[in-house]
Order: sequence, then structure tokens, then C-alpha cells
Amino acid sequence: MNVNDIIVLENNKNYLLLLDTVIKADKYYLAVELDNNENPTNNYVVVREEKEGNDIYMEITEDPYIYSELIKMHSEQSK
Repeated sequence: MNVNDIIVLENNKNYLLLLDTVIKADKYYLAVELDNNENPTNNYVVVREEKEGNDIYMEITEDPYIYSELIKMHSEQSK
């Protein structure tokens, strides 16, 4: 997965990957939910990349520390 990729999560919603970082050896992405026209909404999630063999899975995480770190990074990049 790469920043600017659009992914579909288990909730069947599309998300645009905005930025990524590695925290404690795990790769995380800040993603924004897209509406039916693929326009960004105000709904953001943090997803963790999981690798099993050659397969890559993305899972929403609700860790407040990781969420706040990614939001800070996004804010700094948006300046």
C-alpha cells in the first residue's frame, strides 16, 4: 500500500490513504473516507497494515496515541 492509494475496508467504504508512518515496528496510515463521488468526507481513520505471507491486510485501529500522532503529522504537512 502507498499514500494516495484508495482502499476498500471491511465496512465496504472507500478510503484515501493520506500519510503513513512506522510506530513500534508497525506501519500505520491516516485515511479519509470518500463519498460515493470519491470526494473526501470529514471522517478520518487510522489503519494498520498487516502482512501474512504475500498478502497485505488493512485493519482500522482505535489507538488514540497513534491517531493523534498521525493527525499532528497531517496538520504539519498541510501548512
